[in-house]
Amino acid sequence: MAKYVGRSKQRFYTKKTAAKIMVSCFLVIVACGTLLCYGRQQKGWKTSIYSMEDDNVLSHPSVHDSRSKKEVRADFEQFLQEVFRENVTSDGITLNYTLKNPTDYGIKNVKPALGHYTKEAMQNARMLTENELAVLERYDYDKLNEEQQLAYDVLHTVWKQDLSGDNVDEYQEPLSPTTGTQTQLPVILTEYHFWDKESVDTYLQLLQKIPDYFDEIITFEQQRSKEGLFMSKRTAQDIITQCKEFVALPEKNFMITTFPERLSGLTLTAEQKADYAKRNRSAVLQNVIPAYQKLIKALEELADTGKNQAGLCNLPKGKAYYQHLVRSMVGTDRSMKNILKLLDQTIEDNKNIMSDLLVKDGSIYEKALSVKYPEEEPDKTLQYLKKQIKKSFPDLPSEVSCQMKYVDKSLEEHISPAFYLTTPLDAYQDNVIYLNGNAKYDLTKAFTTIAHEGYPGHLYQNCFYQSQNPLPVRSVVNIGGYTEGWGTYAELYSYSLAGLTKNLASFLKTNTLLTLAIYAKVDLEVNYNGWTEAEVRDYLTDFGYDKTACRTIFDAVVAEPAGYMQYTLGYLEIIDLQKQAKAKWGKQYSDKRFHTFFLSLGEVPFVVARDRLAAS
Repeated sequence: MAKYVGRSKQRFYTKKTAAKIMVSCFLVIVACGTLLCYGRQQKGWKTSIYSMEDDNVLSHPSVHDSRSKKEVRADFEQFLQEVFRENVTSDGITLNYTLKNPTDYGIKNVKPALGHYTKEAMQNARMLTENELAVLERYDYDKLNEEQQLAYDVLHTVWKQDLSGDNVDEYQEPLSPTTGTQTQLPVILTEYHFWDKESVDTYLQLLQKIPDYFDEIITFEQQRSKEGLFMSKRTAQDIITQCKEFVALPEKNFMITTFPERLSGLTLTAEQKADYAKRNRSAVLQNVIPAYQKLIKALEELADTGKNQAGLCNLPKGKAYYQHLVRSMVGTDRSMKNILKLLDQTIEDNKNIMSDLLVKDGSIYEKALSVKYPEEEPDKTLQYLKKQIKKSFPDLPSEVSCQMKYVDKSLEEHISPAFYLTTPLDAYQDNVIYLNGNAKYDLTKAFTTIAHEGYPGHLYQNCFYQSQNPLPVRSVVNIGGYTEGWGTYAELYSYSLAGLTKNLASFLKTNTLLTLAIYAKVDLEVNYNGWTEAEVRDYLTDFGYDKTACRTIFDAVVAEPAGYMQYTLGYLEIIDLQKQAKAKWGKQYSDKRFHTFFLSLGEVPFVVARDRLAAS
């Protein structure tokens, strides 16, 4: 999982708190009656805002290797394989989610492990990155083939960025309301792949290791508390409440109740299935539940020790750490100053679009409130979108499938409206999207959410890239701005596939983008520039938010700094890249060509994407 140390990069895509707030607030009209508070559209984008503060140059050391290209490429391929194996074997969850058949990749006899969450583990991971970077920089870039050069540029850029966050280990946060370990772990374990008896045995061993792993998290949080870095009281209370709901009915915990069905695909006798179910029940009741109960107790003891109830910048190294978070999570090379300028411009542009649309059609607000989508059932919506994207998106292999599931009721209040779990490299065809059945989420209106998670969003994005048979090492890189930026792009694009009038589609699209830009601006202002809750309230009130909504948004950006940036800034980076593609390709531009170009790159920092576009 992304939060696991041991250099694990398992990805867990979610709509995050941003979507949770968006869905619950929806359209809010301001006092003047001519402007709504959310938006999406592109009018007069000014996204290419770069200055000398931006590190927008792709570079690597100049090396001259006397060996032949064939020798260098073979050596480099071996190096990439070693990096891949080192990463995917760091913990059992990452390995299970990355490969169905590890032996095909030279991976054998891996001991079940969850990794570690300690400062020592972080320091070891940094040393490993430093060593790998040093080895990478010894290769003659010019003698690598095109695919290897792309892998080189991605790893070089990402590792350099990772190392820029030195001496801030204690600022990392393993716990948070939406993307924290305590939230993600139960769902990820429930979707742990049971390929055979061995994988079931490994799973049960992993459950037994959760108490030790949570003990490390508790120790880490206690250290953060001593250093004055513990989370805000409201964030702690939210996590405590969440954990209490998870352990409220131990015997009915979904990790127990869903287990028998998960064995149905295996060739097991009735006695074997009963034995496994008994062992799983014991592991959950004796290991998982007590680990959460111990975490609850520890957080209750620490809840009042947080000295900072606001943004990261109020901590000694908080401002620098926030910049590091934004750059590493989004994959951007923009300065904070220019990111803020971009967000302000986006907000202003979309406010103007909303105003223009309201002037053109005074009833468009009511139409937006009562919008009807072509399909209202999630499964039918997914199939509808799958057909609709064929004209403007490259084809997928026909064997790709998807199963819709619903999160357990004990997680509904805190988890996202929907999320997609990535698939193994060698078994990408079978996919799962989780939906949140909480009453506050109207799934009949989930058309764009399913587009974000399914077609042409995460499911499509992941399956298309894996169908290209990329280098396995590319799976160790996790760039949220690329993936969530694309999810947002897909979500906004889906309005054009919904059979709506042009003005209504534009209105709804503009509404959502404006919302995301507002949230991202608040994220940056709170965590980098030090806005207080009162300042956030003053700002959001102008957009029609009430006091409760303002507090919810403030708490969200404090609890999960840079979270909104992946969606908003990631999307804006893609739009900027698309503008550059239109300018470069001219009459040869088409949406399908751009989509194919972008998706074929896989997860890359945007500086790498721009470099490849320039060479296209």
